[in-house]
Amino acid sequence: MKLYLIGMPFSGKSLIGQEVAKQLNLQFVDLDNEIEQIYQTSIEDIFKEEGEEAFRTYETLVLASYKDKNNIVVSTGGGIVKRPVNKTFMKGLIIYIDTDIEVLEERGNQSYSRPLLLKTSLYDLYNERRNLYEQFKTHKIENNGLVEDAVKNILTIVRTNHESINN
Repeated sequence: MKLYLIGMPFSGKSLIGQEVAKQLNLQFVDLDNEIEQIYQTSIEDIFKEEGEEAFRTYETLVLASYKDKNNIVVSTGGGIVKRPVNKTFMKGLIIYIDTDIEVLEERGNQSYSRPLLLKTSLYDLYNERRNLYEQFKTHKIENNGLVEDAVKNILTIVRTNHESINN
């Protein structure tokens, strides 16, 4: 079983992914954390010192390293959809966690900043990526409220698609 969570920064991918992995007894992988561990530096420093293209290359390499792993829930970075090749490494259910821009902004104001948000607005990222998420996804849920509701919706998707995720 493989689940990939995609969506905007502050959509709750990591929090939701951890809970889904726990409930399904699967390994949880946060792609951004993996990148930081493998390359021994922060995402922020990669953006600052090497630029977004270098980060996207690292992101693709780390994602590809999981393509043959099973029984995982992978929380991807918000920009994973910027490279179409990344979809070829995502064999399993790709769940787009859609969150209203107002909710994202509210969550973003309570959180640390993301490197790309130093250069562009959350609104611009939202408009740029929304269609890309739609192209990547196999399923879509909303997360404008409780994490528990989003987890429940993903578990329902998993139960109704158990054959396709075990192949």
